[in-house]
Amino acid sequence: MRNALLKGSLLRYPFALCLTVFMLNGHVMLAQCNSFLQITGVKSGVSAGDLDVTGTAITVEAVFNRTDTYDPTYQGGDLVSKHRDPSDANYFLRPNAAGIATSTGFKQVTTTCNAELNKTYHVAMVYDGATLKFYRNGVLMNQVAATGTLVTNNWPLRIGMEGDNTSIYPIDFKGYVNEVRVWNVARTQAQIKAYMDKSLPSPASQTGLKAYYVFNSLTNLQGTAAYNGTIVNSASISQTNPGCAAPTISCNSFLHITGTHSGVTSGDLDITGNALTVEALFERTEAYDAISQGGDLVSKHQDPSDANYFLRPNAAGITTVNGFVQVVAPCEIELNTVYHVAMVYDGSSLKYYRNGVLMDQVPASGNLITNNWPLRIGMEGDNTSVYPIDFKGYVNEVRVWNVARTQAEIKAYMETTLPSPATQTGLKAYFTFNSLVNKQGTTAYNGTITNSANINDSTTYCPWRLATSPDSCKCGAFTPAAADSNRVDSLVAFATMSSHVEKMAPENNSVLVFPNPARNEVKIDLQVAQAERLVTRLVNVAGQTVAVQRNNLTAGKNTIVLTAPGQLHSGIYIIHLQYGGKTITRKLVVN
Repeated sequence: MRNALLKGSLLRYPFALCLTVFMLNGHVMLAQCNSFLQITGVKSGVSAGDLDVTGTAITVEAVFNRTDTYDPTYQGGDLVSKHRDPSDANYFLRPNAAGIATSTGFKQVTTTCNAELNKTYHVAMVYDGATLKFYRNGVLMNQVAATGTLVTNNWPLRIGMEGDNTSIYPIDFKGYVNEVRVWNVARTQAQIKAYMDKSLPSPASQTGLKAYYVFNSLTNLQGTAAYNGTIVNSASISQTNPGCAAPTISCNSFLHITGTHSGVTSGDLDITGNALTVEALFERTEAYDAISQGGDLVSKHQDPSDANYFLRPNAAGITTVNGFVQVVAPCEIELNTVYHVAMVYDGSSLKYYRNGVLMDQVPASGNLITNNWPLRIGMEGDNTSVYPIDFKGYVNEVRVWNVARTQAEIKAYMETTLPSPATQTGLKAYFTFNSLVNKQGTTAYNGTITNSANINDSTTYCPWRLATSPDSCKCGAFTPAAADSNRVDSLVAFATMSSHVEKMAPENNSVLVFPNPARNEVKIDLQVAQAERLVTRLVNVAGQTVAVQRNNLTAGKNTIVLTAPGQLHSGIYIIHLQYGGKTITRKLVVN
C-alpha cells in the first residue's frame, strides 16, 4: 500500500508525454561550485533536527545534480525529507515530485519530465493552503489542489535520504546537493526565480526562513542551531559539483533590439544544396503576434516562395525546389527568458531544436532555393514588410552553417562560444555581439547596425540562463490518460470557439475549405475585392499555433493550398484566415 500510494499520481501521466518537451540544460550558476554535499552511498546524507512546518504554508528548495540511475517510482530520490509514509509526510522534495500530508489527506505533485542525470537543477515545492506546486528551474511544472493544515511527525529533517532512514525502498538520492531551504511561508514564483541560482542574502533576516544550508559547512545559516546538520554514512561536504560550471558566453555581448525594422544587416549569405544549420541565443522582451512566432531572429526571406532560411523563437522555415516547409514548436516561448534555438535541414527533414531538445520535425527534401535578400538578424530579409515580424529583445551567438549539425553538436556549444571559428567545418557566419565582425572570417558577411539596435548590451538576467516553457510537459501532449484541468479548460475554450465558427459561417460564405475532413492537403477558396496579404494559421484544441502560411491574394477568386495537414496528427483544428484587417475562422478535421 505504501508503495502504491507514493506512485499513484505518477501513473496518471505517461512518460511518452515528455517527447514533445524541452528541458533546461542545467548549469545552474552558483557563486560556489565547490560547496556541495556529495552523497555516494545508500542511507547517506545529512540529518538535522525535528523541523516541522505547521499551518497552511510551506516552501522547500534545493539545487541538485543526480549522478546515479534511480527507480522512477521514487522520482529521483529524497532531496529533502521529513516523512516516512503518505500519512505522515510533513514534506518531501524530489527531483521529479513533491508531497505533503494535511488534515485532509496526502497530496503529491509530479512531473513527467524527468530530470536528466549529471545536470544541475533547482527545484522547489510550494503549498499555500489551496494548491501544491512543483517548480523546476523557476518554471511551474505542475500543481494539484490541496487544502488543510500540515501534519507533523517526529522524524528529523534529512537531506539525501528519507526521514525514516530504515526504509527498505530505494528512495536514496545519489549525487550533489546544495542551497537547501525550508520556509514556513509560500514563496512566489518571482521570489523563487530571483534566488534559484545564487545564495540567499542575509539569511537570518529572511521572512519565514527556518533552515538554510550551503554545504561548505553543516551550519544552519538561518541561525537556529537546533537545525545544524550532521553527516550520515557515505556523504561529504565542500565538494565540487561537475555540473555547476557557468556558460562562457559573456552577459554583456548581446545585440539589443528595441524598435521595428531594427537589428543587424549582413551580406547576401545564401546556403545552397541540401544541408543547413542556423542557431541563435535570444531573450524576447516584448509581447508579439503569435502568427509571427516571436519574430525573425535570423532571416533570409520575404515569402514562403523565397525562404532560403528563417529562424524564429517558435518556428523555422526553408524553401526548396520541392516547395516551402515550416516546422513549428508546440510550446511558445516565455518572455524575459533566455533560450537557444536551432534549425537543421539534412535533405530529408527540417528539425527545430530549443535548448538542445528536438521540439518537432517535418519531412523536407530538395536543394535550397536562393534569393538576393541580405542576411538579417532581428528582422525580415525584406525589411520593408508591414507585418509584425520584427524581433524585440536580445540576440547573441548567431551561427549559419552549410552542414547539418547533429543534436549532440548543437548541445555541446549552445551555452558556450565556438572555439576556433575560422576552422569550424561548414561555418559560414558567426556573430557574438561585442562587435559586428563575422568571427568565421569572411568579411563580406560582417554586419552593420540597422535603426534602433545596439551591441555590447546585457540581458535582463545576468548571468543569463536557459529556461523552459511554462507549458512544459503538457505542451502539445494532451491525451485522455493525462486529462486534467488544463485539458478541460482548453476543450471548453475550443467548444466555445467551434460554436463561434459555426455562427460566423453564413456571414462569410465567400470562404470555402475543402476537403474537410482532410488528409494530406487542404484548399481554400476565397474572394477578395482587391490585392491583399493573407496569413493562415492552424490552431489545435490546446490553443497552440501548429502551422502558419502567408500568401499574396489577387482581386477576385483565389485558391490557396495548405500542405500542413499532411504533417499533423489526426484531430480537430481551427483555421484562422487574416486579411484585409479581419479574421475569418473555420473548423478543420484532419484524418
